[in-house]
Amino acid sequence: MNILVKFTLKNMKEKKFRLILILISVTLSTALFFASSAVGQNIVNLFSAQMRALVGDSDIRIASNGGDYFSSFFHTQTFDKYKEDTEYIVGGFFGGATYKSESEEDININLIGYSLEDLEKFNPVELIESLPDESFGGRQVIVGYPDAQKYGFKVGDTIKMNAFGQEDNRFVVYGIANPTGVFFIPQDNRPIWLCQKIQPVDYQVYRAK
Repeated sequence: MNILVKFTLKNMKEKKFRLILILISVTLSTALFFASSAVGQNIVNLFSAQMRALVGDSDIRIASNGGDYFSSFFHTQTFDKYKEDTEYIVGGFFGGATYKSESEEDININLIGYSLEDLEKFNPVELIESLPDESFGGRQVIVGYPDAQKYGFKVGDTIKMNAFGQEDNRFVVYGIANPTGVFFIPQDNRPIWLCQKIQPVDYQVYRAK
């Protein structure tokens, strides 16, 4: 063992340049390994946040495989028999809409439908501002703070959207929310706006007991 150590030390002294190259290679390889691990974890966290934006802390999401607009909906009562096995069953919908901005630009919107009471169960909304003395419902929407800043929305404003197969639907801005939860900016960068859910729904989320 002593001979091996002496031989190694002698080689290191005689070939210092090679030693330096080896040390640099090891250092760079180690740094690259930790950097790539951090990047990978950041990507996982980003996709997880995008998924959680819609499903919150729920365990299961069930959606219809209907081919056309109307066959994609179903009633929440269909799943009443599972209530005893779950903490909650929440129905909602996810669809597209188009908002025409003041500059006449068509903005594609991801329009989702929940009641605030249902969202409180699995994915609460953090309202910055809302209409006083009014409950959320009817032709009202909640928008994220970045969209309110971008398009100049204020609580109580009336906006027009093409939604639910109809043009020029008028909605009142009920509230402005922090960009968390359902208002987390999705991968396609379409704004997500919240309106009151309708019956029937096109998907449900569950959390098992």
